[in-house]
Amino acid sequence: MAKTLEDLRLQTRSFLDEPIAADWTDQELNQLINTRYHQVYSAVIATYDEYAELKVATTDLVAGQQEYETQLDFMKMRRVEVKYDVNSSAYQRCFPVSLDEVRRDLGNANQGASVIRGGNYYLRGNIIGLLPVPTEDVVDGMKSWYYATVPDMTEDEDTITLPYPDRDWMLIVYGAVADALNYGQQEPVIADKMETRFKEGIRMMQENLEDRRSDEYKGVIDVSGQLLDFSEWG
Repeated sequence: MAKTLEDLRLQTRSFLDEPIAADWTDQELNQLINTRYHQVYSAVIATYDEYAELKVATTDLVAGQQEYETQLDFMKMRRVEVKYDVNSSAYQRCFPVSLDEVRRDLGNANQGASVIRGGNYYLRGNIIGLLPVPTEDVVDGMKSWYYATVPDMTEDEDTITLPYPDRDWMLIVYGAVADALNYGQQEPVIADKMETRFKEGIRMMQENLEDRRSDEYKGVIDVSGQLLDFSEWG
């Protein structure tokens, strides 16, 4: 069953022993819940990024312009393709590099053989830079595939986006309760216990996500074709 913002807030209030708003308003708890929701979602993407929605964006290339802003909901880049030639219909893959890996000046516009292999790109904050620098204006010259962030839950009926929401929704609650109890050092001992539950739950969730691909047997397999009997090995 999908878990909503209202479900999380009611459960948070249950732990806080405050079914009716007194010390914490709904808005305050919503903020704490959303903060922990983003942390849990980030932990999911760090382990199993294929779960997230893969979005595609196109960007117009401008002659002489090296850097372009990413999408507002950009979280993690998966693939970039570039079309430097305005008369071409074919995109070439652009390979990621760090700034320290660039062997010559960043403003290099020499396309030469670079165009054949699609060039390179680097990420700097919310900026994507292209190497070499485009020398022509090309409509939709860059195509990027990226994983997006999730928005805050604002309405009571908004649902969380997690691979296994019925199991992991309580992690968000543990974290929100820990933050609430830390306000004014109300219950620091209980807050620490809730924080421990949150962190341990994140670890277990990530372990489970690591094992989502179960189509291969996890053991020793004879790939030599010699029919080796591994049971006789010491």
